[in-house]
Amino acid sequence: MASSSIAAQLVKSASLNASLFVDRSRRKPAESYLFNSREADQHDFHSLHALGLNGLSKLRSLNSKFSRYEGNIFSDAARGLDRTLQSEAQNAELDRTLSSFLRDLGPYLLEAPSSKALEWLVRRFRIHEFNVDALMVLFLPYHETAHFTKMMTILHVKNSMLWSFLSPLKAAAKPLPRSMLIDEMVANIDVARFVVGILPDTLENASAHRVLVGFTASVVMDYIMRLKKVNEEVIAFMLPSSTRLFADNSTHDCVLTGYIALASLAQRCRLSPPVLLAVLVEMLKGQKHIKAQSILPFFVAVLGPQDQLDDFSETIAKSILSLPDIVDSLADSLRWVGAEKLVIPLMPHLISRYHSDNNRLDTPNIVNTIILSEKVPESVIRTLLRLLLETLSSLIGQTASPFLAMIFQRHSSIFSEVSSEILQATETEGDRDALEEVIRSIGSVSHPYLKTGGHGKMILSSVSADAGSRATAVQDLLKALKRDDNESAALGDIYEALITRVADTTVPVIEALYSDPEAVIPALGSDSFVDAVSSALKSPDVSRPVMRLHLAFIAGPFYAQNHDLAPTIFEHVFLPYLLFSKPRQKTAGLVWQVLRNIEFGSYELFDGCSEIVAANPSVKGSALSMDDMAAANLAFTARIASNIMSSQSYSSHLEMLLRQLKNTDAHTLNISYLILRSLLVSLTGEHQVDAANRILSSMGLQSLDRLQDALTSVNGLQETISDDVMMKAVILKPNNAGTLHRLQVSILALLPVVRQPVDVKINWLEEGSLVTTFTETRGQRFGELARAVYRLATSSSGAVSLSANLIKALFVNLREHALLFLAGVWTESLLIDSDSVYLPHAALFHGAAFLQAQVTDVGQPQDFQVILPSLLVALQARQRSVRSVAMDCIGIIARSTHSAVPSSVYALDSVYGTNTTEGLQYLEWSDFGRFVTTLNSRREHCINDSDYVQVFVQESLCKLRADGKKDAAYKQRVLCYLLSHITTWSSIHARVVLLGMLKNISNRVKLHMLLPLVQVVSTSEQVQRIADAEDSVCAAYHRLLFGVYDVTTAPDLNEIGSGSWIIFVRLIRSAFGNGSFLLSCVSMLIYLNSGLFESLSAELRLEVSVVLIECAARSEDNQALVKANMSSMLNNDALIVSLLAHFRPVGQDTAQRASKRAKIVESDETPLRLLTTLIEILIAQPLSGSIELMSTALDTLTQVCHAHSSQPEANYVTQLLLTILDVITTSMAPPTTLAPSSIRMEILVELLRVSDNPQTFNQTLLLIANLARLAPEFVMQNVMPIFTFMGSNVFHRDDTYSFRVVQKTVDSIVPVVINSLKHKHPGSLELQKAARDFLRVFTDAATHVPKHRRTHFFNHLVEVLDPGEFVVPICLLLVDKVAHKLVRQKSGEIANTLSLPLAIVQTNFKQNPFKTVKELLNEATRLFSRIADPDTETFLELSHYVIREGDPVATTKKRIQATVIFVDLILQQSPRKGIVSDEEGIKDSVRILLALANLDHDVPGSPQHTEISTMSIKALGHLLRVISAREFVSTISTILSSKNPTVETGALNLLTSRLVNVAEKMRQEVSPTVITIIDYLCGQLKKSLNTQYLRSILDALRVIAQTAGSQEIPALTKALPLILHAVHNQKEVVSDALACILPLSAKIGPRILPMFRDVVQFCRDVLSSSQVAKHGAFSEVEEDAQAVLLGLLSSICQFWTVDELVKLGELSLDSRPSFLRMRKTMAKRVPAKQLLPALCRLWSESEAIQSSMCHSRKAFFDLLKRTIRNAPRDDIQSNLRDLFALFLEGFDLCGGAETETAENFESIVLGAFVELVIKLNEAAFKPLFRRLFDWAFTSTPVSRRIIFNRALTGLITLLKGLITPYMGVVLTPITDLLVSYRADFQQSGQLWLSVIELLKTSLVLDEGAFWHDDKLSKLGASLVDQIDICPSLEVANDARMVLKQTFSALIAISDDDSSLKKLNLQILMKTRSDSAQVRLFALQCADHLWEVQGDKLVGFVTDIVTFIAESAEDEHDEVAKTARALKRTAEKRCGSLDMLMQ
Repeated sequence: MASSSIAAQLVKSASLNASLFVDRSRRKPAESYLFNSREADQHDFHSLHALGLNGLSKLRSLNSKFSRYEGNIFSDAARGLDRTLQSEAQNAELDRTLSSFLRDLGPYLLEAPSSKALEWLVRRFRIHEFNVDALMVLFLPYHETAHFTKMMTILHVKNSMLWSFLSPLKAAAKPLPRSMLIDEMVANIDVARFVVGILPDTLENASAHRVLVGFTASVVMDYIMRLKKVNEEVIAFMLPSSTRLFADNSTHDCVLTGYIALASLAQRCRLSPPVLLAVLVEMLKGQKHIKAQSILPFFVAVLGPQDQLDDFSETIAKSILSLPDIVDSLADSLRWVGAEKLVIPLMPHLISRYHSDNNRLDTPNIVNTIILSEKVPESVIRTLLRLLLETLSSLIGQTASPFLAMIFQRHSSIFSEVSSEILQATETEGDRDALEEVIRSIGSVSHPYLKTGGHGKMILSSVSADAGSRATAVQDLLKALKRDDNESAALGDIYEALITRVADTTVPVIEALYSDPEAVIPALGSDSFVDAVSSALKSPDVSRPVMRLHLAFIAGPFYAQNHDLAPTIFEHVFLPYLLFSKPRQKTAGLVWQVLRNIEFGSYELFDGCSEIVAANPSVKGSALSMDDMAAANLAFTARIASNIMSSQSYSSHLEMLLRQLKNTDAHTLNISYLILRSLLVSLTGEHQVDAANRILSSMGLQSLDRLQDALTSVNGLQETISDDVMMKAVILKPNNAGTLHRLQVSILALLPVVRQPVDVKINWLEEGSLVTTFTETRGQRFGELARAVYRLATSSSGAVSLSANLIKALFVNLREHALLFLAGVWTESLLIDSDSVYLPHAALFHGAAFLQAQVTDVGQPQDFQVILPSLLVALQARQRSVRSVAMDCIGIIARSTHSAVPSSVYALDSVYGTNTTEGLQYLEWSDFGRFVTTLNSRREHCINDSDYVQVFVQESLCKLRADGKKDAAYKQRVLCYLLSHITTWSSIHARVVLLGMLKNISNRVKLHMLLPLVQVVSTSEQVQRIADAEDSVCAAYHRLLFGVYDVTTAPDLNEIGSGSWIIFVRLIRSAFGNGSFLLSCVSMLIYLNSGLFESLSAELRLEVSVVLIECAARSEDNQALVKANMSSMLNNDALIVSLLAHFRPVGQDTAQRASKRAKIVESDETPLRLLTTLIEILIAQPLSGSIELMSTALDTLTQVCHAHSSQPEANYVTQLLLTILDVITTSMAPPTTLAPSSIRMEILVELLRVSDNPQTFNQTLLLIANLARLAPEFVMQNVMPIFTFMGSNVFHRDDTYSFRVVQKTVDSIVPVVINSLKHKHPGSLELQKAARDFLRVFTDAATHVPKHRRTHFFNHLVEVLDPGEFVVPICLLLVDKVAHKLVRQKSGEIANTLSLPLAIVQTNFKQNPFKTVKELLNEATRLFSRIADPDTETFLELSHYVIREGDPVATTKKRIQATVIFVDLILQQSPRKGIVSDEEGIKDSVRILLALANLDHDVPGSPQHTEISTMSIKALGHLLRVISAREFVSTISTILSSKNPTVETGALNLLTSRLVNVAEKMRQEVSPTVITIIDYLCGQLKKSLNTQYLRSILDALRVIAQTAGSQEIPALTKALPLILHAVHNQKEVVSDALACILPLSAKIGPRILPMFRDVVQFCRDVLSSSQVAKHGAFSEVEEDAQAVLLGLLSSICQFWTVDELVKLGELSLDSRPSFLRMRKTMAKRVPAKQLLPALCRLWSESEAIQSSMCHSRKAFFDLLKRTIRNAPRDDIQSNLRDLFALFLEGFDLCGGAETETAENFESIVLGAFVELVIKLNEAAFKPLFRRLFDWAFTSTPVSRRIIFNRALTGLITLLKGLITPYMGVVLTPITDLLVSYRADFQQSGQLWLSVIELLKTSLVLDEGAFWHDDKLSKLGASLVDQIDICPSLEVANDARMVLKQTFSALIAISDDDSSLKKLNLQILMKTRSDSAQVRLFALQCADHLWEVQGDKLVGFVTDIVTFIAESAEDEHDEVAKTARALKRTAEKRCGSLDMLMQ
């Protein structure tokens, strides 16, 4: 961390230009992406960072996601970042950020900003070195560009495993060829995996782009094709990478790339069916991005090379069949090779769907498509037919499947073969017969469309594959039509069959079809037949003879009966084939030949055409020259155009031709354009304009760019569109796009030269639909055409010459109107589409050229001031380029004003049409020149700021005080000029722009000039018409017109009878009457607030206020508007008074006076509604404290109450008026005094009395409360009625607002009453007594207040009264009210009863309740004194409540008791912490409570005294709980001197519970007081005490001992013997005494020695008592006694004698787990030199041990084991003899029983013995071992040998090599023992097992010190003999496992091969034993050895072969099975044994 920090500091302090100061000759040149090495050294990191930020900002404008990198890799902090000094985690995070940025940069790599950003990353983060892979992800798609080459020159690829192959390219600075990349991918699969994974990884991060997609698609396909073999490794990464491209966030191109990859992969490898199905499932995920027509070919490409799948999964089939347009898509896919691989697996699902109810309608179409397809593979038909025939059993009895009939007709040979195969395969005769019957019936099965069976065979024959059959069938059907017995259903089927034959391509069928016109025409129908023929003619397979038949029939017999279909026939049948061209010259000749000979040739459009074509001699020949075809085409198209012009159906024919412009057939398009061209040339006038408009619209051209290829002629447009050139293209290349473009250009060239209508003045400056001076629309249509042509010509950047020609022709045609036309173009485009750029820019540019030409060419310039308003509109455009060109125009005009007076005014009286002369004003030349010159001088401002024009106009035209008369007149003239253009220009958009420009100019002339417009919009009809046109623009227009009424118009409005005022009022009403002009209303109100309203006369202000209020009353929207804006107008008290008087309701007493008032405006609204609106407005604003205003409001309130008291709305008005009055009174200053007459309190009191509305009542109360501040004496006189009505109306309601009202009333009235009482009664008790009745008003009503609001109300009341004076009185009154009930309640009910007074106390004196307690107790004392002295003054009087008992004394005592109960509850609920100390209050409270507590002690026998005393004691206890620790201890000391045991007991209990929580510091401070308490308690212990009191004393001493300090130890020492003495007398407190002795003994330490014996004896007696012995569990008493003993063991262990330890040890032998702690403590704390002898004595003296109590023996040896473990070696040596004898006795006891308990005991004894041996040295152990050996082997008991073997095994396990040598002593005896088992194998199995365990352990743990080869050889022979013995032992299962492990251990340490071979053979020889059990065990041993030690035995594999072979054939199954297992085990080590066993 330190080094990293230092490095960071060095980097931070380093200069960023440090690289510049390094010797250039000694450092490498900088690597740069953007610069060469020399240039790179010149840029420091500051400049590079700025460069990178610049690139990032440009990238951010291209894509906002680049913003997230600005705060990290492009931040200022990144300039000082060095990645080589960062941690690995930091660099990993940096790499993730860089990789993300590089992925996002992919689409923009070729952009310049990307290079800047990359330069920063290369120089700062060295991405070319550390992020090579991420850079390759970015650059590989661009591998053939210069950008890749540049990056390659700095990329570090030398040591890269992937990219080292690029090193030659880096040196040569060449791009990466595609072939080289593919070669490397083939050679290095890691490169291939990386390249293929780029697109899926990028797609997951949503950064895929087209370049990457194209790169991946091409590279993957080339890579797969180049591979010699596609192995599994390639498939492993290709399949996942390809399928990842079908994710939900994928794109169309990515999905196609995935399909291409999978299709390419499928061509080169075979995929298993599961994999193939999984691939199909993934491919279907891309269907949301790809159409079905594209999906199915890829399916065919993937499935085609693979093996045929029999079936798809249900999911795949359902998804494929659910694709949109699946029918057409499947039909298209059948033409691809391998389509059967897709269709055949779908067949089962198609058939099952057909027979089910799901999707039944789609399935027939799909199957029909498959059957009828001409290129369907035979395998598909065979599969389909087989499935259909197999499902025929479900169709017997129903109509046979229609598909079978179709297959029979179209594929009869396949039908025969498959049906024969199925018949042969059918086994059941019944099924075969049924199937044959169905197959035979297929020939007569009805057609799918035929529902009756009469003509089924003919209809089926009509679709036969044989043309002759079809022709015969058609003839038969025609004959059938002539019969009369046909049913309607049959006729329909015949009609459908015949109409289907129209599409037939064979001559016999068509001839048969048309052979009987009378029969066939009704069957073919009308429109359907024309459509059928049209479709048939379009078929590429139709021949000319068939075509002739069709044309001859439809134009002959059919036309003869259907003359009304002539236009349809012309359009759909003949028109596409009339035009002569090289591909269709014979067809066209055929068509014209047919027309000459049939009736249809005389159709009106063909009139004269046939003759024209026939006049050309070449047409009759077999071949036509190009000139002949051109002449014929031009001639007949011109004739058709002429016929259209002369036709009465001109419009329909024209519409027909326009429809053809959308046709996709090239010949139809060409002939249509030729006819329209001729038609357009021939038309004149309005018909020509109309046709031109419609043709241009139908052409659908958005630009001319794609028409540029038509202008190939060097001589320009005229030669391009000449007849020769155009017809050459039509004839030679009719399908070429260039031909179509030439025809379109030829049309476009005619449009600009269409003549302008004569005698029509066009309003060029009107946007949208142009308005002309006449009702006809000739000028409108011409203007639309001109603008459309201009718009099209200027919208193209590629077709420059064509655009120039069109614009030139247009301007030549427009002549002098060109500038007006251009002005209309730029204003329309800017006003309608504010974002338009190119079109207005071009129009202004052309306009500037027009102006420049006029100024330059003419000697005297023209006055162009009529164009200035349109240029001002352009100057306010959003686009800077538009404003720049507009300023160029203004500059040209400005320069022209410097010359002489102009010769004329441009467009004089025609700029806005014929109405120009009405109101349009012109400026004088000097004024105009001054204005435009000044404007031109602000050129830069206008160009850079679109809003500057408004600023300029304001500066130029606003009148200033410093202006002279000339300047003022000039400004007014210019303003009038602009305003006149606004009034004359009919465009609302233009008016809005120009009015907005002038909105900040304040001048009376605006009203005069714009008054006509204002008058128009003031009418409701006009307002509605404007509003319906366009909301946003019209609203702005309306709003701007309101702006003319500003403060300058006030003189005009104030004139009597002014028409402006009438219009103004009407405008207000019309605006507010239409909801579309809310913003206009807002603007109007703003203008009124801006000074206009104040400038009006008082009468007009009143009138407009009345109008606004009436408008507001009509609509909620209006009301909100008026309220929000009118408040500031009503700031005059006189106006408000007038409005209140105007809208005041008329009562009976004021009717006469009200009738004299003038009625200003009639209103449909009710008076209350208008008054309501007015008051709602007044409420929203501050009102002055005017007495007149208050008086008027009160009068209005009176009128409302009297006149409309019964109306529901009156309540609301009343409340509003009360609110107004409250606001007025609040605004009055406090010194204001009001006479009672001015207040009219009677109406307020009356409202309180009669009002049944809570809100009205509340507001009245609030008003009265507010008036109390102004007239307190008057309110005091009515205080009782006020509170009476308040109590009856408010308290029973439960809502927040009502109680807030009550609170405010209390806030206002109560202080007045209390101040008066304080003034009269200065003393505290005197004041309380005086206020008692007033307070009782509230306390008596407490129960009426809702419970959840009661506490809040009284707390508020106390706060208003003064908590210091009135908390106790209110609480006493509340307690006294329930005193008689309180004394009888239980403790759980008391808290609920006293919840209210308790809450009051807790709220006001929560931190210091003692003052309240003291005052309450003082009142209790006064009440008690009053019993003896009735004259004693008390707060509570006696006469208020009825004395139910009839005894005043008893009532007083109940009051005392209730008060004490309340005090107790206060103390009980008081918090334990945070209470302010009040020593004086506490002392007084304790004093009073002690006095009350001793009442029963002083006057015994009185029940009341007893209850009071009891409650006082309880309260005293609660008091002690809440005081501080110092005060608590002091108070306890005081209470202990009360001589009252009950009180003292409670105090001691409190001391016990609280003293432990006293902080240590405070505990030391109160130590002297505690010593006093201890001394007092010691004195009490000497007395005879009751049990409860004694327990309290013991508990107190216990707590004192637990927390005692050093000062208290002597006093506590004195208490210990007194405690023992007290317990001796009272056994009931044994547990308490032990709990007390425990901390005492620990605290006093060695001072306990004089009492040590007594304490130990006391505890022993407790533990050994008979009562304790009976308990199974460990009681609390026993725990305490044991804890005392353990404490003494720990603290004074040296003072324990052996006798005491023996007794304690015997006590610890208890089997219960709790005594384990005692044994552990004894072993750990007591010295071993004392404890070991004590244990030896305990072994011999303990009755429990000697009485065969196993648990005692276990506990003893557990204690002995722990003692030996903790004992020093010297202590062990000194007691070794006794300990060894003890262990021998213990060993003998172990062999006494063979039970589980004995085994556990044996393990404990052995464990203790092992601990003993560990403590001994070798000198001490050897004799001990010899004695133990003799003890075991020289005696008879077998158990001793078992114990010995197990003990030795344990010692070897623990001490390993130290004990192994001692095996020499026991080896011979145990070997002999094993030999003895051969003679008598029925000996002890445990002994045998112990011997083998000993040998195994010794072998395993031997390190070569004892076991040598000779010993091992001898031992091996003995062990092999045990194989015969082991199965017969009673412990056979354990014996087998141990013996096998012993063999394994023996082989593991043996290195002699001969010994191993011998041992192996000896074991195998046992497999030949006569006993099957022995043979089996021998094989098991061999198998175990080969499993574990096979590596050592592998050389002896030949030895086991014979034995395995013999055993494998053993008659015993288990033996044979084990032999085979042995063979398998051996084969694992050395391979197959079969060769050895042969």
